[in-house]
Amino acid sequence: MVQQSSLMGTFECSVDNRYRIAIPAKHRRAFEEGVIVSRWLDECLVVAPRANWDVMVQDVFGDLDVRNDDQRWLRRYLLAGAYDMDGLDKQGRVVIPPELRDRINLETRVKLVGNGDHFELWNPALIEPKFGEMEREGVSKYGNGRDDIGN
Repeated sequence: MVQQSSLMGTFECSVDNRYRIAIPAKHRRAFEEGVIVSRWLDECLVVAPRANWDVMVQDVFGDLDVRNDDQRWLRRYLLAGAYDMDGLDKQGRVVIPPELRDRINLETRVKLVGNGDHFELWNPALIEPKFGEMEREGVSKYGNGRDDIGN
């Protein structure tokens, strides 16, 4: 896995007429070996450094047993929706493949949300209400069942 700082922060990005988004300059080094763009959990896409992809999928989903129907379908879903790209262009941009654009209703602006070893790519209309709800209800509600979060 790429040894570098964690992919964190929220960045509002423009989508150009070729459906490219720019990775923030301070995080581009992580994508030097390539980029995976894929369907992901919830209503977002994942943009991950190629070097992180296999370990990341293993950490999130564990061993997916091909003998189990549900796990086999999940494996298909993830891998069929994954696009392996050589890397960023000279301006630090990555193309969002046509098959993935509709998944998040890609328009002219997106939110790139850091999640440690990858970014999630969101339509702002989908993530901003959720973040607002969390702020209104208190983020500790979403913790790991711990009442001491934030104390």
